[in-house]
Order: sequence, then C-alpha cells, then structure tokens
Amino acid sequence: MYQMTVDTNEQGMQTVSARELHKGLGVTTRFNTWVASNFELFTKGVDYNMCKSVAHVGNGATRALDDYTLTIDMAKELSMMSHTPKSKEVRAYFIKVEKQYNSPEMMMARSVQYANQMMLQYDQQIKSLNETIELQAPKVEFAETIQKSEANISVTSLSKLLSNTGYTIGRNKLFEALRQNGWLLKSNAPSQKGINQGLFKSHEALVKTAYGTQIKVIADVTPKGQEYFIAKWKTGMGEAV
Repeated sequence: MYQMTVDTNEQGMQTVSARELHKGLGVTTRFNTWVASNFELFTKGVDYNMCKSVAHVGNGATRALDDYTLTIDMAKELSMMSHTPKSKEVRAYFIKVEKQYNSPEMMMARSVQYANQMMLQYDQQIKSLNETIELQAPKVEFAETIQKSEANISVTSLSKLLSNTGYTIGRNKLFEALRQNGWLLKSNAPSQKGINQGLFKSHEALVKTAYGTQIKVIADVTPKGQEYFIAKWKTGMGEAV
C-alpha cells in the first residue's frame, strides 16, 4: 500500500514534501519542470511553502535540495492533475490520512495536548511571578509588584501569595470565602460580578473525571483582582472580601 511521510506544522496543518509526492506519483518530468508547470495554480504561503530536503548522494554524504511543503488539499489536487497510474492511489491515501486526522479520537488527543501546553505555559508564568514576588520586600513593594503584573493567576496561587505576605489562608478556605461573597459560582467559575469588575477572567480546560474528559471553566484572578484581595486582607477585613 502506498505511504508517504506526513508532518504537522506549527499551525496544526498536515503537510507533505513536494519531492516525495513527485517521486510517489511516478512523474516522468524533472522535479523543477513539474513545479513550474503546476504550482502557478496555487498560492504560496497558503497552499505551499519553500523548504529544504536532504538527499543522500553516496558514501554517507548528503546534499540539500530545494523542496516545498504542501497542504494535503494541494497534494490531492496535484495527484489527480498528474494523470499517472499512481494518481488515484495516492489521492485515496491522502483522503484516508485526512479522515484519521479529523477523527474524534485524534481531535480529542490534540485538544488534550493543547490544553496541557497551555497549562504548562500558565504554570511557567506563575513560577516567574512567584520568583519576582520573592525578590520584593516589604509587603508594600509586593502589592505594587502585583499591581504592575500583567499575569493572571489561579485562586490557589492567590492563596499562596496571601500566605507569602503573612495573611495565611488555605486554598479551600479562600474558595469558600470567594463563593460566599459572590465572586465565584458554586462550580468555582467566576461570577458575572467578578468579571464585570475586572477582578476575574476565565478559561476553559479539559479535565479527566469519573465520567470521562470534560470541559471545565477555570477562574483566573487578574492583576486588579490580586491587588484588590491583598488590600482587603491587609486592612484586616479577612474573609469579608
């Protein structure tokens, strides 16, 4: 069965090598001639992009060749335009690749991967913010740092920040206080009140539960919210947030 190397670019789009397609189709004309005759029907930067591929020339030596990354749609069209004995087989292969890529299982896997990447980035931002906070003293300087920060943080991280400034409160107790005062909903998602006042934002994340993978709305405390709640604890208002 015909097979070809299919890559995925940074935009999540599947691509194939033009040279590999040219060889797989069994096109008899030279590669450069084939490109000149067919690529004018497509748009550079949309359907294809220039790249380099490596050719083995013997004795372990290699040579860089001009090549192109093609979208699957362009590869399918080129397959049918070539009118070679392999045309239909190659096009059928690309259709199969597309179906597999867009299957519910693969889409879910990509969603989970994306969510994990976002969480990793989010954790790195929190780590960077916490490192900045540790360098700030006294508490007034800490509050000023929060005010200038552009990073949103989780409620859990807010409880840690409050504890770092001497106003100790556990994660669960803070969640309870925010719910009781209408900043969070029962699900711990931000209320419209919190969002309207600019103290919270939200994002969606895929989480694994006993009922399978589900989408959950997560509350993020904005820099304005961080300043607000820190100020409340500093003035001794405690849970009256």
